[in-house]
Amino acid sequence: MEKTWVLFLFILFGLTCAAFRSSESPISVLIIGGGPAGLATAIEARQAGAIVKVVEKRSAYERQQQLFLRGHALGLLEKWEVDSPELKKVEIGVKRVGFIPISALEEALLKRARELGISVIQDEFLELSKQGRSAILSKEGAVSYDILVAADGSHSQVRQALGIEADLMGQGKAGAALLPPSLGESGSIDVSPVIQHADSFVQKFQLPGVNFIFLQGPISATQDDFIKMCKASGWDCQAEQIAADGGLLLLDADVYLQKARRFSLNDRGALLVGDAAGTGSFFRGSGANHALETAEIAGHFFKTNDYESF
Repeated sequence: MEKTWVLFLFILFGLTCAAFRSSESPISVLIIGGGPAGLATAIEARQAGAIVKVVEKRSAYERQQQLFLRGHALGLLEKWEVDSPELKKVEIGVKRVGFIPISALEEALLKRARELGISVIQDEFLELSKQGRSAILSKEGAVSYDILVAADGSHSQVRQALGIEADLMGQGKAGAALLPPSLGESGSIDVSPVIQHADSFVQKFQLPGVNFIFLQGPISATQDDFIKMCKASGWDCQAEQIAADGGLLLLDADVYLQKARRFSLNDRGALLVGDAAGTGSFFRGSGANHALETAEIAGHFFKTNDYESF
């Protein structure tokens, strides 16, 4: 009789442990898109204990657009222990801002993700499986998940596959000029207000060693457009530099003003982050700031561990 009770207790203990392991087993998170939003969300999910796989169709990060990061975004990078020698931080009054090429930010996030054991693979999303929670990739086939994250940009294929519509609120073009400091500006810091000329907008960031001029309008800007806008804003030195090819012009970047009608879909276990969730003018701190902040919001969800109702 005593042996029977001992055997029963061992069986009960084994079942309890098995149930505990099952309830405590890490969730699997599949992220489509390895840009700033996808990689940052991957870091948040991994730090919450999830098993994370990121799918990125590009073989290398090559985009050179210069990103403007607000203080909160810089704080998130510090929290995630993400840094890059190309990240320039400056103090403007009581505010911190940063500048970094998008490719350098992506490389820094990728490095940190791999340090955390996150799997990042080169593959392409094709469609969602009609049964269960799995996504069909071009190389790996069906990949199952507990949580699916759409981080594949403003034209998100995942969002479309989920049947989530986005409200388009406008479309335009953006450009940037990177210029050396003019005489007397080498160590000074200044940020102009956003200035409107007709249906276009321009803003100048004056930092130690470099000036950035951002332009946004309904159509692609030309070199002459930058010169005219600078002169109209009273920035004659910058207008002369651009006319003399004294800096780097980045033209023809698409700007989509849109917002998804939903940011999650419970029956498919899906979340939308970054440009897949919504986009806005970079003059309002969107772009990379929005990408990192939506990753932080997704992180709050991962940390709740309330997946049964999702």
